[in-house]
Amino acid sequence: MNVKTGMLFVCLLNFMHTNSQSITCHKGRVDVGFETQIYPAGIIPTITANYFFVDNLALRIRTGANFANRRDYSPYNDNEVAEGYGASAGLVSYFPYKKGHFTAGFTTDIWKMWTDWKDDLNTSNPTAGSTYTLVLQPWADVGYLYNFSNTRLNLGLTLGFGKEINIVTKGEKVGEGWMSSATVTFNYILRQ
Repeated sequence: MNVKTGMLFVCLLNFMHTNSQSITCHKGRVDVGFETQIYPAGIIPTITANYFFVDNLALRIRTGANFANRRDYSPYNDNEVAEGYGASAGLVSYFPYKKGHFTAGFTTDIWKMWTDWKDDLNTSNPTAGSTYTLVLQPWADVGYLYNFSNTRLNLGLTLGFGKEINIVTKGEKVGEGWMSSATVTFNYILRQ
């Protein structure tokens, strides 16, 4: 995703935010919770916090782990298994609808990943090794967040699309590229 596309997306979120109807989100509100993001090659469990610095628009911060099993998705190796940790920052806009909110967000993750790879598995001379990568992963998502009545709890599901970009690689090349994801979110409204 290039800078122009990212800026266009932020402008679109701002437009939608300023033209949305009244909402139960308020400046200063803080949600904390857990997310599980699933993508074709892996899973990302995180602890999250959303801080509403203006009504309907929150700063999303995440920290967690990334576990990947790329199998044959990688163009570089026959098998890649990776794990690592990292953090995220982004913006989420909220739009009221019935007992919850539609959401649209843009987030950038940074992951420190260690990948064990194997190659030439069907030959008499297979090879194996380990690679360290620093991964930049910008992505956008849309979804719905349901607010449970008379509680401070909400539950959501989002669908996202982004790109893994290996910005630092120490060792043999390993997989990167476009990816889709689904994320389940569970939050507690810490401060309203």
